[in-house]
Amino acid sequence: VRRVFCRWVEGFRTSGNATTAGRAEDVADLARRLLRALRGIKVHPLEKMPDSSVLVAQRLAPSDAVHFCGRAAAIVVEFGTPGAHCALMARQIGIPVVGNIPDVVARIPPGASVLVDGLEGTVLVDPDGEAQARFQELKKRYAAEGAAAMAKAHEPAITTDGVAVQVAANIASRADADLAAENGADGVGLYRTEALFMYRNALPTENELVEELSHTLEPLAEKPCITRLLDIGGDKSLPYLKLPPEDSPFLGRRGIRLLLAYPELLNVQVRALLRLSEQRAVQLMVPMVTIPEDMNRTRDIIESAARDLGITRIPPLVAMIETPAAALSVRDILRSADVISIGTNDLTQYVMAAGRDNPLANEYFREDSPAVMRLIRIVCQDAGPSLVGMCGELAGRLQTIPALLGAGIRMLSVAPRLIPLVKETVRQAEAMPKPI
Repeated sequence: VRRVFCRWVEGFRTSGNATTAGRAEDVADLARRLLRALRGIKVHPLEKMPDSSVLVAQRLAPSDAVHFCGRAAAIVVEFGTPGAHCALMARQIGIPVVGNIPDVVARIPPGASVLVDGLEGTVLVDPDGEAQARFQELKKRYAAEGAAAMAKAHEPAITTDGVAVQVAANIASRADADLAAENGADGVGLYRTEALFMYRNALPTENELVEELSHTLEPLAEKPCITRLLDIGGDKSLPYLKLPPEDSPFLGRRGIRLLLAYPELLNVQVRALLRLSEQRAVQLMVPMVTIPEDMNRTRDIIESAARDLGITRIPPLVAMIETPAAALSVRDILRSADVISIGTNDLTQYVMAAGRDNPLANEYFREDSPAVMRLIRIVCQDAGPSLVGMCGELAGRLQTIPALLGAGIRMLSVAPRLIPLVKETVRQAEAMPKPI
């Protein structure tokens, strides 16, 4: 079994295709799990990790998240950008992650004392007494700031020059929605619906979707909720949808491109969300918009479904800007969209030509690079009076928020646990840049 998997892993790594090569580690992860099972080992290695440990690894697979949840105090990885899927999952549950540290496993021996500052992105190994004392003071300061922010979490976030900014939550489950409500979310800026489709053997029915969506959003009462249409393609697929192989899937059928090619898949979501919009303040987000025609066709389909259902009021449509082409076409896209939301994880990937999960391009994945920030300013300028929000990881980076507000961002959607701190950061910033 080991020899067969080794051949498969090598085949993936030497395929000549960057996306296929990136899946080699997934196959190796599967091999490790199968070999452990064949040896009669019933536990995952991370299950033996002592509570409150710092987990140090070369890389982590998304499947590892189930095992480090509730055990790891922090995570330090050699290969991993802030937008990598495992890092997103860890931060969503409040575990600090610092990545892109060369030879980190060799440099941090087992049993070492390690101080990890997830906000500043620093790691200190075997600190002396003075460094430990400074770190403890820093922890106390962070805790005090967090407590003060939490005390005001349910209040509006208004800048020093009087501009109200919505601070919403990124969610994927009912547990996320509960946490968002607890932390004072102004609504949902991104509801990832992939779990409703990926972990089943058949396409869900319209009624099943309405029930699941309604249950998930229940804790947020009448607050606005932006629900993203299914975003698959690239590295995500459905077991019951036989997609043709693609040489470059991240440059192929993803998001709305794929949904438009499979009308049954798009229609069941649209009808369910239209029915839900009769009960609560739902907005429909269209993923991976590239050209204005993507939004034009989607709006036509939504309007047709609404007529069929006897619904006269179409909920607001949100265009997700994740490609440079879309960022430079916002004026035309807004002819069929009502709101703009910038997804900085994928936008960075395409602007910088650096895969978010590709360890060999870590140094190029820079969400706050001048190129990305310039595109964000262009989007805000071209959007005019239309609301421009942001739902990527950059929205939760506290030190960048003043620049985002100055560019024109008026809604920040972040992991639920970050909401109080993001609101407090907004309250201390100016939204309107001063004239030079």
